[in-house]
Amino acid sequence: MGGLFRLETSDAAFSGFAKILATTPLGSRPPPVAGEVTGRFRSVAHRLTTVTFEGAAAPLVGTPHHPIWSLDRETWTPLADLRPGERVTGLMGPVLVTHVHTRVVPLTPVFNLELARLHRYPVTPLGLRVHNDCSGWPAKKRGKATKGFQKQLEKHLKKLEDFKANPDKFDNKGFLKDASPELRQKIIDGRIRSLERQIENFRRQINRAGGGA
Repeated sequence: MGGLFRLETSDAAFSGFAKILATTPLGSRPPPVAGEVTGRFRSVAHRLTTVTFEGAAAPLVGTPHHPIWSLDRETWTPLADLRPGERVTGLMGPVLVTHVHTRVVPLTPVFNLELARLHRYPVTPLGLRVHNDCSGWPAKKRGKATKGFQKQLEKHLKKLEDFKANPDKFDNKGFLKDASPELRQKIIDGRIRSLERQIENFRRQINRAGGGA
């Protein structure tokens, strides 16, 4: 328990390290039925898209690149590319998009689901049809998402390199200056680990968008 191992899964376009939290004896449970949640994947996002729909009590908020089925285009479309007046698929029929807004946010945890034998599932009370993979995007859309994450990855790699070379340069609040040698090293190590986690998350997002990294 608690061990880390490299995990690659095409079902949720996930690539990264996983931690074992629990195990189940072989044969003690039946195979998952279609649609059963078999995995939940956490990453971070620096941009979120909010989409409102006609007749919906609350908007749908997700990553800009998350695919949703557009009836008008007859293809999977990133949330951020939806336009007011466009129709998407709901459980009871077409649903009209009324507003789309993408904004930059502090790094925010976001989640994706892995479903047994399914890549498509309904979300919100309207039953909007979304996809948990982006491998079906047109190459242009995958490239656009990859480019944004690649830019953030390069920025954080440079920040990590600069911080390791001169931690005091980033000590805006004086924590390092006033700390004992032991505490100073703990603060530096913690900041390095934090940057490394952010870098790994950006690499994961790039892999999910099909750009490698």
